[in-house]
Amino acid sequence: MAALAAVTLAPSALADGPLVFPGMEIIQGTQSCTLGFVDPDARFGLTAGHCAMDTDGPVYDSAGNVIGVLVIAGSNLRDGDRIDGTKYVIDYEAIKFRNDVAINDILPNGIRLERGSGIQPHTGLPVCRNGVTTGESCGTVTTVNNGWFEIDGLPADHGDSGSPVYAITSPGHGAIVGIARGTTRSVETGVVQTTAISWSTVVNQLREDLEKAPDAPPPPGHSPAPTTLPAPEDATFA
Repeated sequence: MAALAAVTLAPSALADGPLVFPGMEIIQGTQSCTLGFVDPDARFGLTAGHCAMDTDGPVYDSAGNVIGVLVIAGSNLRDGDRIDGTKYVIDYEAIKFRNDVAINDILPNGIRLERGSGIQPHTGLPVCRNGVTTGESCGTVTTVNNGWFEIDGLPADHGDSGSPVYAITSPGHGAIVGIARGTTRSVETGVVQTTAISWSTVVNQLREDLEKAPDAPPPPGHSPAPTTLPAPEDATFA
């Protein structure tokens, strides 16, 4: 469900404040996650919503510096919930960065993370993600579900939640395709895959929630039911 916190930022003070970038570790309460996207001009970022489940607002880097504050978050899954492809998954958090932090949009591997390319997840699309636990991992999109998708290759692990999932568009440039939220394990095969919320889903849900009252739950998504329902899978937070 959506949560709203008052934004109270320190005034600009240090030109050499901590650096904020996509793919870095962020700490909120007891949760360690990965920052998924940053907008240097608007000075905000996005990560997975369940990373804010026990925060009182501040967002820290791995050195304990306050880099920003929770603005709004939404999540409609609990760890271990069984889901299928028709389930509309909400899992995002928006963060406003302090005025004194430096911000860039370069991933730890040197790739510039960009938006606006219009790339939508589709079966067979090669993608990579960059998380603080498993580092850079690449694979292909195997299944596109109701606003979220699954990726083969090395599964995400705890701390990777919020990782940017991106497609390479040119040397040194990647377009964001989604935000990693965890894993699913097939009850039929036992195969574990990374799950991610599509970028368009994140942005649309964020816009909807900001327009509503703070305590109003996000509306459920709707998509036509497939002819053959996929087997339920166990969802796990990363």
